[in-house]
Amino acid sequence: MTSTYPSILLFGWLALALGSAFIRSGRGRRVAAAGLSCVGLGLAAWRVGSAGSGGSLAPPDQLGDGFRVVNGGLLVLGLGLTLWGAARGGRGPARVASMLVTILGAALIARHAGVLVLAAGPGRALAAAGALGLAGAVLVMTGRAAAAFGPARALARRIFTEPLRPTLPEGGLELPMAGAMLAGAGAVALASQVGVVFLGVIVAAWSAYFLFHSPSRRPVPVAPLLAWLLVPAYWLLATIAGPEGLGLRALPLVPLSPAAEWLVGAALLLVAWSVSGLWPLHRQTPGALTGAVGALLLLRIALPLAPGGLESWRPLAVYFIIFGVWK
Repeated sequence: MTSTYPSILLFGWLALALGSAFIRSGRGRRVAAAGLSCVGLGLAAWRVGSAGSGGSLAPPDQLGDGFRVVNGGLLVLGLGLTLWGAARGGRGPARVASMLVTILGAALIARHAGVLVLAAGPGRALAAAGALGLAGAVLVMTGRAAAAFGPARALARRIFTEPLRPTLPEGGLELPMAGAMLAGAGAVALASQVGVVFLGVIVAAWSAYFLFHSPSRRPVPVAPLLAWLLVPAYWLLATIAGPEGLGLRALPLVPLSPAAEWLVGAALLLVAWSVSGLWPLHRQTPGALTGAVGALLLLRIALPLAPGGLESWRPLAVYFIIFGVWK
């Protein structure tokens, strides 16, 4: 018996990534990013190990004993690190949001990963998690020792600056821009038409950009400009959907070709990245406020519309997201 690769695992991983983006402390974000890396590698290895299952995840009894132990330990370690990073991610509402979203993601993944851990034996999986964690700690300490040299430290300070914090500059547009950002986010969360959701993302991205940058210090609006990719994406989708329209309930029925799914998936992932406050666009919009907009774009539009496109980009996207959270 095999089970199709469940979308719930992708939902869970995205929830972990969103929860990690809410973490305010640098150390907590790095711990969570390490956990995301472990979970991503574990799920990818399970998928690769199921190559003969017709695109499905092979059940644990069809996997080797060593694979079950090591991969089960990797998933246990990843979920543990992500939860630990969220728990140590500072104080206030951001920490609460991070914990809630991270717990949701961990629960979704544990629903399937638990089967693998039980098949491996909980004790052996925990031992493997401990060994992998120890090896990772040694690598981290080695990397820190190498980065302690002056030139490397100076370069890191120039490239990996602090993310944009949600503090309001003086400018007189606070209330209109805040209202526009909330309206855009509300449209992304509640609208029943793809066009309204896309418009909400664009409005939220631009209003957050203007709201949290003073007129004299605004950088080039890379993230808000990337949000305009949704316009040609909508044109393509509307052309394919025809008179049926683009209601969210009908998205799984839109007849996208594999090439169209690939293009749409790339555009939606890039836009979601741009508004999530992840490196290197971490100084464009405050991810603590706009990260949910990117996550909702993926959950409400991308997953039901172009699951094949997201799957095609997942190997690359996973590591970009991990790196963005880490930094």
